[in-house]
Amino acid sequence: MNTTSNSEIDSEVLRSQLAKDYRQLSTLEQSIIQLFSVVYEPINRTTFLDCFTYTGARNENGLLFNASNLKPYLDKLLASGLLVQPIGFGPQCHPLLVEIATRDAVKTGRFNVFVKTVQDKLPIKTQWQGGPRFFKSKSQLIREVRIGLYSHNLNFINEQLENYKKYNTRENISIEDIFEQVCNNPFDADWFRTLPEELYEKAISSILSSAALKCKPADDAFALLEEHCSSIDPSHDLQLLLTEQLLLRGHIQEAQQSLECILDEYQHHATVYWGWLSFSRGENDKAIEYYTAGLKAHKKGKSQRPIYFNTISGLFFILALLKDDSPERLREAEEYASLISCQPKHWLKLVYSRLEIVLQVQQGDVEQTILIVDAYIPSLINGNSLETLFCCLCLYWMDIEQAKKRLPKLLEHLYKHAMASGYDWVAMEAAELLSRLIPDSHYETKAEILLEDIEIESIVNLIQPQEPWEFSLKALANIQKEPQSPSKINLELRLAWFITFYSNKCLLQPREQKINAKGAWGVGRPIALKRLSNNLSEFNYITPQDLRLCAYIETYHDNSHGYYGKTEYSLNEKAILELVGHPFVFWENSPTTRVEIVKGEPELLVKKSDKPGTACAKGDAAKQPLRERNRLTLEFFPKLPEKQEILAIKETPTRIKAIEISAGHRRIAEILGKENRLEVPAIAKDRVLAAINAVSGIVTVHSDIGGGLENAKEVSAKPTPHVHLLPAGDGLKVAILVRPFDGGGPYYNPGTGGETVIAEVEGTRLQTTRNLSEEKQLANAVVAACPTLTRHEEREGEWLVNELENCLELLQELQALEDSIILEWPEGEKFRIGHRADFNDFQMKIQRQGDWFAVSGELKLDENIVFDMQQLVELLELLKTSKFTKYSRLVSPLNFTVLVSFLFNRYTFHVTPWRSPSDTSLLLCA
Repeated sequence: MNTTSNSEIDSEVLRSQLAKDYRQLSTLEQSIIQLFSVVYEPINRTTFLDCFTYTGARNENGLLFNASNLKPYLDKLLASGLLVQPIGFGPQCHPLLVEIATRDAVKTGRFNVFVKTVQDKLPIKTQWQGGPRFFKSKSQLIREVRIGLYSHNLNFINEQLENYKKYNTRENISIEDIFEQVCNNPFDADWFRTLPEELYEKAISSILSSAALKCKPADDAFALLEEHCSSIDPSHDLQLLLTEQLLLRGHIQEAQQSLECILDEYQHHATVYWGWLSFSRGENDKAIEYYTAGLKAHKKGKSQRPIYFNTISGLFFILALLKDDSPERLREAEEYASLISCQPKHWLKLVYSRLEIVLQVQQGDVEQTILIVDAYIPSLINGNSLETLFCCLCLYWMDIEQAKKRLPKLLEHLYKHAMASGYDWVAMEAAELLSRLIPDSHYETKAEILLEDIEIESIVNLIQPQEPWEFSLKALANIQKEPQSPSKINLELRLAWFITFYSNKCLLQPREQKINAKGAWGVGRPIALKRLSNNLSEFNYITPQDLRLCAYIETYHDNSHGYYGKTEYSLNEKAILELVGHPFVFWENSPTTRVEIVKGEPELLVKKSDKPGTACAKGDAAKQPLRERNRLTLEFFPKLPEKQEILAIKETPTRIKAIEISAGHRRIAEILGKENRLEVPAIAKDRVLAAINAVSGIVTVHSDIGGGLENAKEVSAKPTPHVHLLPAGDGLKVAILVRPFDGGGPYYNPGTGGETVIAEVEGTRLQTTRNLSEEKQLANAVVAACPTLTRHEEREGEWLVNELENCLELLQELQALEDSIILEWPEGEKFRIGHRADFNDFQMKIQRQGDWFAVSGELKLDENIVFDMQQLVELLELLKTSKFTKYSRLVSPLNFTVLVSFLFNRYTFHVTPWRSPSDTSLLLCA
C-alpha cells in the first residue's frame, strides 16, 4: 500500500520539474544558480552582484557584470521558479533545487571558487581574527555546515556546531538534522559514495534514523546501506545500523545474519542487539541475559554512575524485564526507565517516562494510572513513531475504554505511514493494537498477515488491560516476594541542598556531603552549578530527583567580560518544586537542621470586620447603620509580585511551602485590586459566598462566613496542638501550631485565620470548620503546663530554649502531655527521655567502717544501662571537671544529666579513696 502524502508527491514532482528546467539552462545561468545555492540564504541583488563579479564571471559578450546586465538573468530565473524571493528578502535558490545545484558545482570544479567568494564577501562575524563565530541565524549555520560537508571536512563542521551551541541559544539544531536535510534533498547514491567514511556513516545514519522515526520512505538509502555492508568491509557501527533497520522492518533472519557478520572483537557492541533479536523471537530469559552482559560491557572503563543504553534497542530491555514480571525485574526496569526519563533533553525521554509510570502501576502504585490516562499522546506529525506507538500502548494497558476513544485515528495514521515506508514491525504493532480497539475490523486480518510474515511476537500482549483492583491485588501478592537486601546506593556520599530564605524566595546551594569517621554526615563541600550542568557524570551518587532538579540550571553568556565573555549559571526559580519531598534539604545557617519542602497554593482570606466603610469619615462612623459599618474583607495571600512565578512561604520553623503562581491566581489577585485586597459591605455576603465557591477549587480558602466548593469533602477539624521542636545550636526552638486536616495539609497558628478552610490534601479537595477559640485554649494550656516555656520569652510564636537542662525539663513536661498534643521533630530526634530515674531505681547498702560508713549499690536506668558505685563516683568526678569523654559512648547526655540530677537531689556526697587500693567507694558523710 502506498500512502505517501499528497504534499510529498507534489514535492517530488516539483523537484523533478525544477531539475529538468535547470539542466536546460546555459552554463552561465547554471553558474548563477550554483552560486546562489552555496550562499544558501536570501541575498539582495547588489550583494550578489558583488559576489558574482568577485568570481571573475563575465556575460556572454565577455563583459563584466553590472546591475543592468545582470538583471535580465535574475528576472528570468525568478520567473522560471528556479530562484525564489520571500517577501521582504532578496532572491535565493529554490530549496528543492539547492543540493542538486551545489553538487553540480562540485562536479564542475566551481565549488571551491564559490566557497572562497562567500567566505570573503559574506563572512561570519567574529570578535577577533580567528576567534569564535557568532551566527546570526540557523540558515547561516547550515550554509557553513554544507560547505564543510561538500568539502569533506568533518572537523570544520564540528567547529561550526560548537560555536553555534555556545553563542547562539535561540534556535536548536543538531548535526543529524542538518545532514538529513542536506543529504536527502534528494538522495543521490552516486554522490554518497564519494563521501569519506566518517561523513558517510553520519549522513546515512541521519537519513535512516529520521526515516524510522517519521515513517518516511528511504528505500534508496536502505538499499545503499545493504550494498555497502555486503560488498566491502563495513565498520561495526554501519553493521549495527543495518541491524536496527532490519529489526524495525521486521526482517528477523536478515538481522541475525547482519549481527553474525560483525567481527568477534566488536561483538560486545552487538550484545544489546542480540538481546533485541532474542526478545523479538520470544526468548525472554536469553534476551535479559544478553542485555545484562551488554550493560556490563557498556559500563566497563566508565565511572560508577548509573548509565543505560542510548539507542532504540534499550527500550526492549525494559519490555523484557516487564514481561518477566517478577518484583525484582520490575524494580530493575523502573530504575533504568527513571534514569532516562530524568534527562530533560534525551530523545526518548517521553517514552521512558510513560514506561516508568506503567512499571510503578504494575508494582501496586495504582494512583499513577491517572498520569497515563490524562497524558498527551503525540501524533506521528508532532512526535515520532516510537513516541506514538509506546504512548498508545501504555494507555491501552492502563485503561482500555479510554484507549478505544482516543487512539484509533492516531494508530491508523501510524499504520499507513509505517506500511508505506517499509517499517513492517511498527505497522504490525499498530495493526495488532487497532484490532483490540476496533473489534471485527479489517485490522485483525492485517495484523495476522504481518505477524505471519515477520514472525515476531507482538508486545501488545505484554500486559493485559486490568481493573484498578486487579493491580492492587497483584501488588499485595508480590509483597512477600520482595528481596530483603537494601538497594545499591552510595553510602559515603550524597548531594544535599542548603536553603537561604528571604522575602518569599529561596536561594539554593548544592553541597557534596560525606560521612565522617564517627558515622555522621559532614557539613558538605559546595558544588558549582557549572559542574552539575556540564559534568554530571562525575557524580555517581546523583538521584533521579537530583537529576530533575539539575535540569533547571540555566546559562547566560555575558559578552561584557573581555574578549571571551563569561558564562553564568543559575537555578530557575521553579527548581524548588523538585525539592518537594527531597530527604536532604537543610538551612544554610543551620546545616544540621532538615527542611521539609511541600507544594502549596495561594490563600483567599475572607474576614469580618466592624469598621466604617472606606468612603466614610471617622467622625461619621457612629452615625452609620450597623449593617453598613459591618464589612467583609477578601484578601489574597501572599501578595503576588509582578514577574515572580514561584513563591516560598515559611510555614513552620522547618517547613517551606512552594507555591506555583498560575494565570488563574493572577486573575483573582487582579480582580481584588492593586493591593490584592477588596472590602465589601456585609450585606453582600451571599455574593461573596458565590465568589468563594467559584475560586475554592484553585486556592486555599479561609472564611469567617463559611461557603466553599460544592463537591469538596467535609471533614472534622483537628484542634490538637502540634509542638514543633527544631534543633537550634545546643538547644531547641519551639513552635506550637495546629493542622486542621488530619494527616496532611497546611499548618496555622492556633486561633488565627478563617473558621472555614478549603484546601487540597493529598490530591483531594477537603473542607473543614475550625474552632478557633478551642485551638487557642488548647495551645495556651500547653504553654501553662510547661513552666520551661513560661520562663522563656516568646518571639513571633516561637520560644528559644538554650540550656541542655532546660531542654530536658521541657521534654519531661511535654511527655506528660503526650495524650493531648502531637510532638513533631525534624527527621530524627535530638533528645529523648528514655527513663526517669527515681529512688526505686537505686539500691544501696551501708556498712560502718570506723568513723565512716561505706556505701555500695547500683543505679539501674534500664535493662542495658546499670551503674555501680565505682562508676557513679567516676561520673561525679567527671561532672566536677567537665570531662565527659570517657563515658560519652556509654550513656547519652540525657541519661547522664538525669543520673547526676538524681544523685544531687537526694544525697550529700564525699568522695575519698578506700583503704583497698583496688577499690573506690562512695562514702556517705556521717
